Amino acid sequence: MFNAPLPATVIAGLLGIPEEHHLDVRRWSAHALRVASPERRPALAGLHGLPADLVADKRRRPQDDLLSALVAVRDEEDGRPTEEELVGTAMMLIVAGHESTVNLLGDAVLALLQHPEQLGLLRERPELMPGAVEEFLRYDTSVERSTSRYAAEDVELGGVPIPRGSMVVVALGAAGRDAPQA
Repeated sequence: MFNAPLPATVIAGLLGIPEEHHLDVRRWSAHALRVASPERRPALAGLHGLPADLVADKRRRPQDDLLSALVAVRDEEDGRPTEEELVGTAMMLIVAGHESTVNLLGDAVLALLQHPEQLGLLRERPELMPGAVEEFLRYDTSVERSTSRYAAEDVELGGVPIPRGSMVVVALGAAGRDAPQA
């Protein structure tokens, strides 16, 4: 897959993940989001175990990376965020930083191949790229659904009652679209 190495390398570098774990990050991230994958549980375990080990290591030997900075904030702020929240944040950054970028790159290439006139326009006017990135994100979202959330209060959405405490997952792919015309 042409679009996987760069995002994994970048997020691993930002978090201070040693190079010997970069392939693990790619593999675990890919399997963790596949609900029906038999490799999902081991991937989630790896994605939890690696940050937990790294947090302990960064505490002993801080470096110039995001995870070391997060550990320092946690240790200086009377335990806030909690250790579990710190590990969960690192895990989410790994998955979100890798998987969403892999999908964005693949979706963008596909969109440009399907719309060669837009590809030509970007080649002629590279200054349009920042807006194009925003449009790629809107056109075909790189993340299909949100993480699970829980309703803070009883609410009705589109005629469907959602009781307080119910799990809610947002279909992000439905956002950024025009409303159906009546």
